[in-house]
Amino acid sequence: MTLRELAGKLGLHILNPGSGLEREATGGCTADLPSDALGRIGEGTVWITSRMHRNAVAVASFRKAVGIVCTDGARPDRETLRLAAEEDVAVLSAEGTSFEVSGRIYEALR
Repeated sequence: MTLRELAGKLGLHILNPGSGLEREATGGCTADLPSDALGRIGEGTVWITSRMHRNAVAVASFRKAVGIVCTDGARPDRETLRLAAEEDVAVLSAEGTSFEVSGRIYEALR
């Protein structure tokens, strides 16, 4: 399922339209620290986090994640969204905690 399809199915809010949304989502990783995510995300991964900043974009791009889903009310600043668009990393937001969103994404991708 593409990240755009996943967003539609789960009601995720797309924060940077056009950036990587047509890539296939094949799994997920929930982590708040980029150092934790670095070893666990890979191509096709949706990264779920409540801590959104420039370093998250760098890790997601390096590891070829399809996108980052912000939870718990986290919102990236304008510069982080610009960097994400440059790196072709989709950034979305979801209502709920990382735990809740992770479960919803897991079920949708099963």
